[in-house]
Amino acid sequence: MPEIKHHGDPGGASVAMQVRAERLTSLQARVAMPACVGGLFSLLPVALLWSHLPAVDLLGWLAARWGISAWRALEARSFLRLPLAERASPGRERRYLVGLGLDGLAWGVIGALFATPNLPEIDGAVMTTLVGLVAFTMVSLGHWARGQALFASLVIAPLAIRLALQGGTTGWLSAGGLTMFWLLTVLESRRIEARTLELLRLRFEQARLAEQRRLALDAAEETSSSKSRFVAVMSHEIRTPLNGIIGMAQLLERGELSPQQREQVEIVRRSGRHLMTLVNDILDLARIESGKLVVEARPFDLREVAGDVGRLLGETARAKGLAFSLTVAPQLPARAMGDASRIQQVLHNLVGNAIKFTDRGSVDVEVSSVLDMRAGTLLRFAVKDTGDGIPADQLERIFAPFEQAGRAGDHRARRDGAGLGLTISRELARAMGGDLRCASAPGQGSVFEFTLPLQVVSPAPSSTALAPSAALPGSDAPAASTEPAASTAAPLPRLEGRVLLVDDSPVNLLVATTMLERCGLRVTPAEHGRDALDQLRAQRFDLVLMDCQMPELDGYAATVAWRQEEARRLLPRTPVVALTASAIDDDRARCLASGMDGYLVKPFEIDELLAVVTQHLRGPAASPSAQAAPPAAAAA
Repeated sequence: MPEIKHHGDPGGASVAMQVRAERLTSLQARVAMPACVGGLFSLLPVALLWSHLPAVDLLGWLAARWGISAWRALEARSFLRLPLAERASPGRERRYLVGLGLDGLAWGVIGALFATPNLPEIDGAVMTTLVGLVAFTMVSLGHWARGQALFASLVIAPLAIRLALQGGTTGWLSAGGLTMFWLLTVLESRRIEARTLELLRLRFEQARLAEQRRLALDAAEETSSSKSRFVAVMSHEIRTPLNGIIGMAQLLERGELSPQQREQVEIVRRSGRHLMTLVNDILDLARIESGKLVVEARPFDLREVAGDVGRLLGETARAKGLAFSLTVAPQLPARAMGDASRIQQVLHNLVGNAIKFTDRGSVDVEVSSVLDMRAGTLLRFAVKDTGDGIPADQLERIFAPFEQAGRAGDHRARRDGAGLGLTISRELARAMGGDLRCASAPGQGSVFEFTLPLQVVSPAPSSTALAPSAALPGSDAPAASTEPAASTAAPLPRLEGRVLLVDDSPVNLLVATTMLERCGLRVTPAEHGRDALDQLRAQRFDLVLMDCQMPELDGYAATVAWRQEEARRLLPRTPVVALTASAIDDDRARCLASGMDGYLVKPFEIDELLAVVTQHLRGPAASPSAQAAPPAAAAA
């Protein structure tokens, strides 16, 4: 019998065991039917020899033959109930061989002892019966050469030996024919066995490889999930103290400060925002690597999206002494389909990099369309600068995580930034069905080209006024910064109402309470969800600002409990807005599913907080100045 070699490989040993068990299982599963057929077939030689041999001998042989068949059938039934590991044991294989040997020996007795020399036609019929029996067993035993050889030998050898000892031409020819037939069956069974073993080996090897791939995929997914959870937790833990740093810096900016103190506070605030950008970049990279990046295609205004980026970064470029222009091709449609926030994220990164790496000259942004032979019409955002350029051998390297190309001919340390912006931008572009490429040469500046499939959307029924920089393509008019200095900050609006502020962080409570009280709101603090429920039962509030992750009872469970109590007591709905340090999309959906009305991520600007409060505060509590605050937060 060919052996399956595994050279000490545990996986190979497992495959060899499975092959052995599968082959023996196949043999045992076929025992019942041959045993029944063999029992009936046993009547044939008894009928042929009944009038020529003693009945006691024939009936004794028939009883032994049926007993062996019954024992083999019971043995097979018991075997098929065993687990796989026990089926492959050598002991089970030996028990099968013993039963097979007894079966073959019982048939061999016919040819050796029940001879009728005076009736050659009866001998011929017996020999034909035995030859047909061996041929029939090739169907069930052919794929196991060892078993087939044992059975055929015990059936044919006694008859062949008797014929050879009988002598004569007929006897020798018959014995030689039987020997040749036995040899052919053994050779054929060896060939069938080799092919069967190879097929079984390939089958179980492929199953083993498939299982290994599945386990590897599960391990990779678990690693990716663990990594994502780690990044999410770290993002939450970093955002919480950052909210205190940035919030207090904003409050200080609105106080009476000397110029030097104001400059120092501005440095603290900008540093905090820069760290927040880095945290967001790492979170985006984790989403991309885990395949959880969400792109939502909705109609958006092309000129408004580009104009927002132009207004945000145009003043930064001019403050650095650079010319800045934004040109939107007039033939472009007013509205298109896409993820406006992701498009702005990519464009903001490209324009910001161009300004950062350009010391003199200009930064130009062009929005147009281009025809691609394979992809059709594409929306094209091109950001051109007159910086030092990027060497050709670093054009692809700049898109790798945590990599930045040095300035041409300069080996100074890289500038601020983690080197994640372009990596995330390219992945975002590809997730939206487009791409991001760069063309550059040392001393000639760079062109970053961001393309997307152009899906035109019919104009909205009521046209929205365009921002100046979007309505006037190519204009170089001054743009307002989104982070105004405290000296030009608008006065805080006057609001009325009672707000329940729930947060387990004393720093966050202090920051948000101070911001809200400066607008005239009455704030009641609560440290966790149970405390919040007690406060809600004790008095009515116009708005609840709820942290999500807290001890005792988190914000989700507290909101669900209060919504149930409102329904049970028929109370008017109290707006609940999540103030959370988690920026995971699943958490946003979880907030809305628990019954919250809005969602604001920490750290937040004071204008963002007031916009949310103004939007959800019950009753006519907001002044006109409050209503003019920009809706910077995402609300339900």
